Amino acid sequence: MTGDNLDRLRQQELIQEIKEKNDIVSVISEYVSLRKAGRSWVGLCPFHSEKTGSFNVNPEKQFFYCFGCSAGGDVFSFIMKRENLEFMEAARKLAERAGIAWPESNDHQADQNKNELLKINQLAASYFHYCLSRTEQGKRGREYLERRGIDPEIWRKFSLGYAPPGWHHLTETLRKKNVPLEKASTLGLVSFGENGYYDRFRDRIIFPICDPQGNVVGFGGRVLDQGEPKYLNSPETALFHKGRFLYGLQLAKETIRRQNQAIIMEGYMDVVQAHQGGFQQAIASLGTALTQDQVKLIKRYGSEVILAYDADTAGQNATLRGMGLLREAGLTVKILRLPAGEDPDSFLKKAGEKAFREQLAQAPGLIEFKIEQALRKYDLNSSEGKLGAVQAVLPELGEIESSVAREFYIRQLAREIGVSENAVFAEVDDWLAKNRKKSPVLDNKLIPSYTKMTTEKNGLSVGIIRNAELSPIQAAIFEAEKELLQIALQEYDKFARIKEELKAEDFQFAVWRDFFGALQDTEPAPENHQILDELTGPIRELASTLLAEQQFKSGTGDLAGILNRLDMLRLKARIQKLTEQIATGKDDSGLQLSEADLKAKLLEFTELNRKLKKEYPSFSAEL
Repeated sequence: MTGDNLDRLRQQELIQEIKEKNDIVSVISEYVSLRKAGRSWVGLCPFHSEKTGSFNVNPEKQFFYCFGCSAGGDVFSFIMKRENLEFMEAARKLAERAGIAWPESNDHQADQNKNELLKINQLAASYFHYCLSRTEQGKRGREYLERRGIDPEIWRKFSLGYAPPGWHHLTETLRKKNVPLEKASTLGLVSFGENGYYDRFRDRIIFPICDPQGNVVGFGGRVLDQGEPKYLNSPETALFHKGRFLYGLQLAKETIRRQNQAIIMEGYMDVVQAHQGGFQQAIASLGTALTQDQVKLIKRYGSEVILAYDADTAGQNATLRGMGLLREAGLTVKILRLPAGEDPDSFLKKAGEKAFREQLAQAPGLIEFKIEQALRKYDLNSSEGKLGAVQAVLPELGEIESSVAREFYIRQLAREIGVSENAVFAEVDDWLAKNRKKSPVLDNKLIPSYTKMTTEKNGLSVGIIRNAELSPIQAAIFEAEKELLQIALQEYDKFARIKEELKAEDFQFAVWRDFFGALQDTEPAPENHQILDELTGPIRELASTLLAEQQFKSGTGDLAGILNRLDMLRLKARIQKLTEQIATGKDDSGLQLSEADLKAKLLEFTELNRKLKKEYPSFSAEL
């Protein structure tokens, strides 16, 4: 046995031991109030808002599943979802819970150093908060927050602090606590000058910045009066990279998950004021430039984002940049429109919570916002301006999956710029012909409640699939492909047969195609291990969800029957596609079919219908 295989076997044995010593009912009961119901335990789902418990835990199979939001998996999946952890982080947490020794690694020293830095940051955060709350010097900070309309309850919730004036207050506190000042310096808490170490933050309100688990990773400091810089932030450190964190997320994540919505703001005070007003899904992007890492972080908790940047030019530019990243990630994007010169903080204080809520309710979607921008940007009194306005929104119009929704926006745009609807339809059709690569009939549209996997440079990432319409045949193919993978996860011999029968590219839906391709990379394991125990990361999360759903909904399926049904469904899907092409006389791109092409499609249509009736007579009338 090679060294790699030995390490892999040891990891599988460790995972198995952790699973055996962490009963899923016991673990979940620490987060959810469960009651016995037959063979299962039932409670309110911690992953979405509900009044009637649809969250089920099966102690025999050691799986959980929610019939409301389709979240499911094993004990590792639950901790990953609930604590927002990677697989190995969740495994380590469960190992500690069960008293299982975690094997030392080459990263042990790095972990120790990180923990030490986190403790230093926490000590500094506690010191700043004490200065604000309990000292005479902190009165200056308390009065500032009072003038800004922030209640003590809220600044305590955010652990706000105050760095007193003077050069050595924090420095001396750290020295008395035996904190190595050179490490505090690497964190940006103190600086080194001609006379030694001195405080970097002085006479500023302090905003601790935390990771999603609540660990303090950095600080932002705001001047109380006039002065530069207005904001002084922690530098890039071993703990803090501002493009990877979101201010307030540790407090907002549960509300974001429950409401499936995040409001992204620009400043610390915007977020604090929003939470005070009851908008606890508010977070800030630590600067105007939203990053891909921040977008991925948001996507873990919800699928809708409202951008609420300032109404000034910088804020509008940040909105435009953020929209692109959020849309590319598959998130629903809306844009909060505030009066000129206002930011969320000032608007909430002037207009109040009700007016802010109304603004949120009226926030336009991406398409509406783009149309508004185009109408303001171009001179609609000229033909060049009209054409420019249409071309500015073509990518958004062309990417709308629903033909009904697309027609609605096309008609709206035509009315606004004063041209015929046919002219705009022609421009959109031309754009689609040049840019749409997938078949509009058998496009890989996805249905709600399932997990989507997409291939990225850094591997597989998981997100929630958005709502989209599927024809009955498409929905049936989606379910059949899913059932095959559920069977593949159950037994090695069936997985081997499926690999013989199908290739990854045979799966119509990208979510299952990518997943099956990832499964094929797994190596045979000892008989006493499940395929699930060989998987880590996002692929494991999806696998455990599929297994949990099967256990709670249908049990083990018939492999031969599903393979036959899938073959029949593909035949029907092809026949349906040919029917539409023959009826319209156009191909998938909307181009007119030649007479020869049309005859070829008629011949194929006849042959496939004959094959369907001959090979699948019992299925031919379905769907």
